[in-house]
Amino acid sequence: MGKTTLVETLVKEYYDTTLFLNGDDADIREALSKVSATKLIPLIGNNKI
Repeated sequence: MGKTTLVETLVKEYYDTTLFLNGDDADIREALSKVSATKLIPLIGNNKI
C-alpha cells in the first residue's frame, strides 16, 4: 500500500467529507500557487483538509 492510498483509506474511515487534491495536476498546482483565503474557501467548500 502506498502513502497516498494509506492516507486516503485512513481519512475516509474517520471523515465523511474530505477533499483530496492531486499536486501532480497542473490546474491544482496553479490554483494553489497564489492562494488567498478568498480563493481557497470556494475550492475547499465544506470539506475537511
